[in-house]
Amino acid sequence: MDQLATRTIVLHVLTFLLAVMSTNYFISMLKIGWHRWVAFNACAPSIFAFMLSHYLCYFGFIKYEEVSCIAALPLIFFGGGGAVSFPWTPANNLIPQVSHVLMVACVVDLAVRLGLETFWVGLIVSALTSGWYICWVVRNTWGRPTLMNKIILNPETDATGRPVAVEFSADEW
Repeated sequence: MDQLATRTIVLHVLTFLLAVMSTNYFISMLKIGWHRWVAFNACAPSIFAFMLSHYLCYFGFIKYEEVSCIAALPLIFFGGGGAVSFPWTPANNLIPQVSHVLMVACVVDLAVRLGLETFWVGLIVSALTSGWYICWVVRNTWGRPTLMNKIILNPETDATGRPVAVEFSADEW
């Protein structure tokens, strides 16, 4: 196994594990439900889609390498955007921020492995196939600052400091 493949595997494993951790946080600890998870934790579904498309191409189930870029734009948008828009402090934000940086690193690694010509075609494929998801997430999260604050920026905690399930009023999505 060459150095490039080793780097890719390490990046993918770390990113995947952080996506599983964040999914557990949103679904099991905050109990926000799947529809809110897909919107407010857009990073994890993007990572899962990226991994699925990448390995379907890698193992030969899909012939065209450009398909491995399907989730590249969401990874760039949510990973890069999350890294610069969410605070790096307090310390409990470090794990999500590392995940955001790894998301961008996965896309850069993909560009290096595919070559720029194939990667640019893949970005067009990504825009056509997953651009709607970015628009949907922006529309359903940024337009709801109270939910964004309640779920992501300032979740309630119990006496031990662990997050508690988020309660929603009838008019909240």
